[in-house]
Amino acid sequence: MDIASLFSSRSLEFDGFQAQPVLERLWSIIAKYGPQLITTYDGKDITDLHTIRRPMMQGSIIVLSVDKLEKLVIGSWSIMKRLSVVFILGYPADDYDFPVLGSDIMEKKDQATLILDLHPLADLVLKPGYREQYLDPVAPLWKRHLELCNDHNPNNWYRSMLSPFFITSRYKMPVDDRSVAGRQLDCLADYTEYFFGNLVSKARPASQDDARQACVKKQAIKDLYRSKDPGLGPMMVALGPFAAKRVARVLY
Repeated sequence: MDIASLFSSRSLEFDGFQAQPVLERLWSIIAKYGPQLITTYDGKDITDLHTIRRPMMQGSIIVLSVDKLEKLVIGSWSIMKRLSVVFILGYPADDYDFPVLGSDIMEKKDQATLILDLHPLADLVLKPGYREQYLDPVAPLWKRHLELCNDHNPNNWYRSMLSPFFITSRYKMPVDDRSVAGRQLDCLADYTEYFFGNLVSKARPASQDDARQACVKKQAIKDLYRSKDPGLGPMMVALGPFAAKRVARVLY
């Protein structure tokens, strides 16, 4: 299968609304790192997730294999023909301890939202060298896009995972000026480029102890997302409990 064909934002269009080309932009970055499509997960076929159609929700979930990553998950939803959502989660393989890439970018006709972070897999106070190696180099990008950061995620569980360089951006927009949505996409693209170009491609296996501790925290992050993500409620309603739990397992 041509993986690029799965990265089309046309499925997110509704009632004359055209979302930002988030999927195409992400693919232009990811394609440079030799991604392979994962078609089975936990021993079961997941190609049906490439095209999900329900009365309340339509979209896709794509799981990719990339060197040094456990998995890279990109999903997109059009919800009730009112909201488009694209999310990306990139988990390091068990031998590595670099941060987890996590983001949601959402658009309505009159609102644009970006939630973005590189979740650290070490305690940044006890291990300042981890921050200096993996996170401090992203500071120039964070400063470049800091004007977008005008909101705070209200969820304590989510804030407990954050790096010093998170972005939370939520804007109301006039219908005739969607420029802030384009700036949010630029920010997501910059962080994604950093994740692959500076973290994944340059990563070396961590020490046995650091890798073990990173795996423990990585699993805790997955468990938090799986149990606390507010998007799971609408997913349960739209897809049904069994399908929603299956999707959550693939995502997290």
